[in-house]
Amino acid sequence: MVNRRYIIALFLIAAFSFLFHSSIYFILDTSRYNFYDTDTWYTVHEIDRLTHGENIDFDPLMNYPDGRAIDWGSFVPCFYSLFATQNDTPLDIFNKIGWIPPILSTLFIVVIYLLVSILFSQRVGLYSAAILSIIAGGFFNNSLFGIIDHHLIECIITTIGILCILIAFKKSEIIWILPIIPSAAILYFTSTLYMMYLGLWSLCLAICIIYTNKYKIPIVTIAALVAFLVLNNSHWFYLWFNYIGPISEMAPMDIMTFVIRYNILIPVIILGILLVSEYKSERETFALLVVFSCVLLCAFRFVRVGYILTPMFSILSAYYIDKFLSEKSMKCVMCGFFLISFVSGASLIYELQQTAHNNDDWNEALDYLKSQNQGLALSWWDYGHWIVAVANQPPYTNPFQDRVIAAAKIFTSDTKPNLSGISYIVVTDGDQKFYDAMLWYSKSNVTYNNSYLNKLIDERGDALVFKRGSVKIYQV
Repeated sequence: MVNRRYIIALFLIAAFSFLFHSSIYFILDTSRYNFYDTDTWYTVHEIDRLTHGENIDFDPLMNYPDGRAIDWGSFVPCFYSLFATQNDTPLDIFNKIGWIPPILSTLFIVVIYLLVSILFSQRVGLYSAAILSIIAGGFFNNSLFGIIDHHLIECIITTIGILCILIAFKKSEIIWILPIIPSAAILYFTSTLYMMYLGLWSLCLAICIIYTNKYKIPIVTIAALVAFLVLNNSHWFYLWFNYIGPISEMAPMDIMTFVIRYNILIPVIILGILLVSEYKSERETFALLVVFSCVLLCAFRFVRVGYILTPMFSILSAYYIDKFLSEKSMKCVMCGFFLISFVSGASLIYELQQTAHNNDDWNEALDYLKSQNQGLALSWWDYGHWIVAVANQPPYTNPFQDRVIAAAKIFTSDTKPNLSGISYIVVTDGDQKFYDAMLWYSKSNVTYNNSYLNKLIDERGDALVFKRGSVKIYQV
């Protein structure tokens, strides 16, 4: 039976979540380009191409002049392009479609309440929704206004799939497995890492089957074998042992980041595991705990997995909070939630204000590049998507890491390097980018002071054609 108090509380949580995740909009100047994310701008570029009838499976401006096959699915840009028109500029696309992530995250929080209510109880569902709406970590970062990327949809689909598998075993109703089929198709056309998500589903399924002790050994063996093969053939599994290059989202998550993101929930999980013993008799809880542990392990290896870890953290901690507290404590819990929300929200919004700015220097620089003849533009790979989406110029290197080592060699050279084929050089943040480049291509005899990048930053290069604040453009 639906409890009216829970529905009212859910409505308040959903409203708060939407305002919280879209609050960054109110501190932006939406008449200018806003650069607080990198991958967003490539999605904007893909949406822009789709609205003009272009094929986004191949991008002629990437790895220019040869072009580049885009090796992940096109579901996300195709979905977002439904809300854009041919007359929309990249800035229009950003301002219009930027609202979809906070809307999706709010709907996801409602779905979490519904599924967790079926799996455990309405109260656990409400606690899960409340925690997920305020917790930091990858989910929050990927559901803000303007973060137009595939990570949020991956997180939503993967989490719903895990919960549906657990509910199917709890209720012994195969119909709950059916959403897995379209979900798997969406993941396949969304990310190159879809095998990792299918691996988590296979693991969850295998645990539930093994834990029942109602099925014959051959079936259990087949399920475990499928889970192993899926994980073993996963691109993620390959990356685990073959990680190359200093990419922040692929770096390990350090303890400080873990504590900042999940803070008070960490002791809740630890105490729950130590003090709550229901998982010994509840296969669904046991399976959830094992999957959570696997995702946690992956997150410590690759910080990017944090956006999948966050819903798992919310649900499991909500389950333990419910075991610790009585029904009478619910009012206190909800009051505490809104108090924590206020403090957490104020600190997170303050942090966003420090980073989410439209950066007039880059706005002017990209406008200048856009007005020039098309030519290969060399900058550090961080800025490649901005150059292609806003200036419509081919970047020499980009966040796909095309030619990143070649770019690092140029910037760290102590003599004038070979710039054949390059039309423009865009530089900024000299010393910081020099040390980033050194991580990709280290030369022991080169320092920042005698590097080619420093020469450009100090305006000692040839043909300086644009300067605005920290951003400088040279024509080769």
